[in-house]
This record gives sequence, C-alpha cells and structure tokens, in this order.
Amino acid sequence: MKETYKSAIVAAIAAIFAVKPFMGIRFFYSHDTFFHLDRLILFDNALREGCFYPRWIQELAHGYGMPLFNYYSPFTYYFAEVFHILGVDFPEAIVATFIAGFVLSGIAMFLFAREILGEAPAIVAAVAYIYAPYHLLDAYVRGALPEFLTFIFLPLVFYSILKANSRAEYYPLISLSYALLILTHNIPAFISTPFIFLFVLLQKERLKTTAFLLLGLGLSAFYWLPAIAEFRYLYPNPTFNYADHFVYFSQLFEKRWGFGLSVPGPGDGMSFQIGDIHVIFSLLALYLLYKGNKNLKRYIAYFTSTLLISIFFSLHQSKILWDIIPFFDFVLFPWRFLLIASFAASFLSAAFLTIFRGGREIKVFALLFGIIFILYSIPVLFILPVQDEKLALYNYQYVKKIGPKTTVGENELLPRWVSNYSELRQRDRIPWPFDAAPVGCNRYYMEGNFTQAQNITLPIFYFPGWEVEINGAKAMLYPDESGLITFYVPEGYNRIYISFEDTLIRRLAKIISIFSAFALVGYLLKKRILNKFMSISGP
Repeated sequence: MKETYKSAIVAAIAAIFAVKPFMGIRFFYSHDTFFHLDRLILFDNALREGCFYPRWIQELAHGYGMPLFNYYSPFTYYFAEVFHILGVDFPEAIVATFIAGFVLSGIAMFLFAREILGEAPAIVAAVAYIYAPYHLLDAYVRGALPEFLTFIFLPLVFYSILKANSRAEYYPLISLSYALLILTHNIPAFISTPFIFLFVLLQKERLKTTAFLLLGLGLSAFYWLPAIAEFRYLYPNPTFNYADHFVYFSQLFEKRWGFGLSVPGPGDGMSFQIGDIHVIFSLLALYLLYKGNKNLKRYIAYFTSTLLISIFFSLHQSKILWDIIPFFDFVLFPWRFLLIASFAASFLSAAFLTIFRGGREIKVFALLFGIIFILYSIPVLFILPVQDEKLALYNYQYVKKIGPKTTVGENELLPRWVSNYSELRQRDRIPWPFDAAPVGCNRYYMEGNFTQAQNITLPIFYFPGWEVEINGAKAMLYPDESGLITFYVPEGYNRIYISFEDTLIRRLAKIISIFSAFALVGYLLKKRILNKFMSISGP
C-alpha cells in the first residue's frame, strides 16, 4: 500500500511540466476560458443568493436570462468554486482547476493502469495520459475546462469497475465516478458510455456492475433527465454541423500546433494529432497479444479495439454512421472521440513494459518511456497569458452589465420562443415595468396600485419554470412577440411575486437522484454493519 502511495505521488509529480505554463500567470487566452470565467462569476453569485443548483442564470443573454445549467453540466463550476471559497480570485480559480485537472487525471490513470499492468507501467500510462496531445489541446488551446476534467473521471470509472469486481466495497465508487463523469460534461459521458459497458463484459460480476452504473445514472438524474426532456424548449442551434468537423487521417500525425479554430476540411487551426510516440508504443503493445498472459491479452484486445473505433468515429469516413446513429448530431465535433483514443493509447503505450520481468529493469525502462513522452511534448507546452489590466474589469458587476452569451453559438441555449434576439442585443435592455425588488435567486417581488387592468411584460425570457403569483393566485404566463414573459394584471392594488421553480420533470428527476443516493448509502451501511458483525462473530 505504501508503495502504491509513493507511485501515485510520482504520477502526480509527473504533471509538473504540463502545469508549468500556468505558473506565474493569472489567466490565459483560449477558445473558451473567458466563457468559463463569466459562468463561474455568475455561478458564484447564484450560489450566494441561495440557489444551490442554479438552472437559470438571469444575467446571460443581454440580461434577459438563459437556462444555462438546465442543460450544461454543472460540476466544473462547483469544482472551481471551491478554490474561490478558499480565497482565490475568479481567474486564478479557473487556472487552479486546470492545474488540479492535470494532477488528478494522472493519479486516476495510474490507479486504473496499476490494476492490470503493475506499478511502474502504470506510472508510464499516467505520464502518457497527462501529455496526450488532445489532453494538452483541451487545456492550452481550447480551454475546454469541463471536457478537460472528464480526463479525471473516465479512468476513475474503469478503475472502480476493476476494483469492485475484486472488492465489493468499491461498487459505490462506480456509481459516484460515473455520475461525476456525466455531471462534468454530458458529451464525453455520452460517447464513452458504450465503451464503458463493453468493458463491463470483461468482468465477472457483470449484472452487479451494470446495476451500480445505472445507480450512477440515477444519482445524476437531477441534471440529465430535465436536460433531455426539456431539450425541445430550446431554440434550434445551427451554429455547428458535425459534417464540417471530421478529422482527416493525415491530421492524426501532423506536428503542426496552433491556437486557431476547427474549420471544414483539413485546414484546421488546431491540432488533432494522436502523438507519434503514443502510436509507436501502442503498436509495440500488440506483441503482447501473442506473448502476454490470458488476462492481459483480453485487455490489450479491448483497448486496441477502443483505439481503432474511436479514431474511426473521428474521421470523415465514418460520416455514414453519424448520419444514422441517434443523437450523434448532439456531439457536434467528431474529433471529441480523440479523448477516448487518448485514454486507450495511453494504456497501450505502457502495456509493452510488462514484458520485462526484473524489477530494476522495468523501472529503468519506465523512466525512459516517461522521459520520452515529456520530451516529445515540450514544443507545445505553452499558453497565451492575459494581461492583468484586462482582468481588472472582471467582476460580477461587469459581467452583469455586458450580459454575455454562453458560448460561441449566437442562439445556443436560448428558449425557443425568443425571436429577434440580434435586435434585442443592439438596443438597451427593456426596463422593468415598475420597481421590482430581488428577494433571492431568480425571485422578485413588486407591488403597486394599477389604475386599470393591463398586460405586463417582464425583461425575462419565457421558459417553463417561471411562475407569477398575483395576490396569492397564479397568473397565466405567455411569451410576447420577442419571447419575453407577459401576463395580465387586474385593476387595483396588487402584490406580485415572480420566481423560477422546478417543473414536474425536474422534481421527478430530483426524487430519482435522492432515492439513488439513499440506495447507495444503504448499501454502504449494510456492508459496514455486515463486516462489523463478521468481525465480532469470528470465522
């Protein structure tokens, strides 16, 4: 056990060169980092106002509001919020989350690979994983923080499945790690799920393992069930078409590194390389299909198949399948399959070391392999820092004033009732019809004497969950021609309470998650009580 801790620490220390570019800076430019900064600032404000899970963020979309976290996986911002609570400013909290992601992904990969390959090869697997080109791309170029953090939970799911099949107390970790994978980013969770269930088929306790994976679905149901059920409430988003973002085979081996965007054709401004060293060492692992033991052979075969399948789905040759497989258009970018390819290639890259029998010999080669991975990555280990003057603007009041979009999509995550959004953004925000006092997160109160009955329009986009009570009675809401909440107010003195509440499907999803959590706690208590009883009663 002590040796395992030491090796895990070595795997974490190996991330030092990957995190070095973040040292001494407050923030950096990438495709998405400023979007995540905006979201974290608004997420923090919502938490402080009393929304533990803020599905609706009012400050977005020019101040008219948007159901961002009804659809966008929230765990990343809880993670980053921990650093802010500890006293770190918002930009540094984002950077600290990237640093933690590199370290924790290395540890997670080490824990998984050790179960099959042993200590020294597992350290190499961790190094290969940390310095996988797509992993570095997610951090340095895309700044895709949620997808980047899934590099932690993907190997953790696989690790928990392996451990649970030998030690039953690890079954709850399957549920927790799978739930966190879903809550970190829904798309990597979606495309990795078939590979996870195929991995389960290699285990002895298939039914029980599957049951705990399903329990993980239950734990995260409060997020994904409303996201799916209420997807029809969103404005169609034609910004991205997966057909424009396939990888060309030659790009898998191109050394060119850039900070540009993904574009149609092979002229992308960003790299989609797998890594020559990853490919070479993965090919060496094929030798084990002939010389390895039976248990190792099946895992080599599994990860070789996973690598080939994931690469295939990133290439334009797979378009015919993308056109017919349900929900694949939701993935948007076929090159996201390189995340799974990176996981598989990192495992295979270390597997070859198992041919060495001597402890000293395998450690020497493990050190050599690890150094090669790091040296190969050095040319791309850099980021584009942001000047402190620009960051001085970034606080809640500034973000609230600019009313940012969510991501690069003009209409992404807008309610489907919204029209003329571009025009709305060009003019001043529509004012409240009379003074409204905020009384909590997404809650407002106003009162006044109305000399005549009239229709009132609020500067809030209509979306299921918004409710208005007038003198204790619920009002009928409808969207006006721009998609703003409108309702009828009678003549006389009226007390009006406006709030964003859970719909029926959101309440049902919460109940499923609560029952799943109770089931998990019940299992843990049962195992603990049973183990205690067995220790008292003796053999």
